[in-house]
Amino acid sequence: MYLFKKAIKHKNTFAKISAAICLVLGAALLLISSGGNVAYPILAQVMGILLLTFSVYVAIAFLLREYTYSVEPNKHIADDNISEQYDFIITEAKGNRNVKVCHIEISDIRLVRVVDPSNRKQVKSERKNMKRFTYDTNFTANSQIEVVTCIDSEDYSIIISYDEELLRVFGSFPNIKK
Repeated sequence: MYLFKKAIKHKNTFAKISAAICLVLGAALLLISSGGNVAYPILAQVMGILLLTFSVYVAIAFLLREYTYSVEPNKHIADDNISEQYDFIITEAKGNRNVKVCHIEISDIRLVRVVDPSNRKQVKSERKNMKRFTYDTNFTANSQIEVVTCIDSEDYSIIISYDEELLRVFGSFPNIKK
């Protein structure tokens, strides 16, 4: 039984438009540069390749990914004693299968906070020595959630899409600072 489970899929209209415009402009620059009527064809080719690369990056990073966030119980057996703990799990939909990309015990989470434009610089300076993972597919996100965890004395920062219900679920655990 899940305490929380939600598939996050953003519309990303701006990402779709950006990728399409960059794809068309990149292809047009490559075609124009091969025609011979450009003063600096190498510059047009480099710009065309950069625009095509950017459109592929936007498509892969923001349009083709879909994450599911879940908080679910996980029973661990230790010392002949069954104790129930909760885990935070992020799965990524890849074609017809789901791949688990992040699995954290709730007891390892130290801090959950909302990252918005007002505190973005402060948060960025605080996580300089942390390993950072981003599981957010929103191209123009105003707010995100940062989950800070410590596993084997190493700090990790996990950026996920903002969801009010997920924040409330994290807030119900007493060991997590807000």
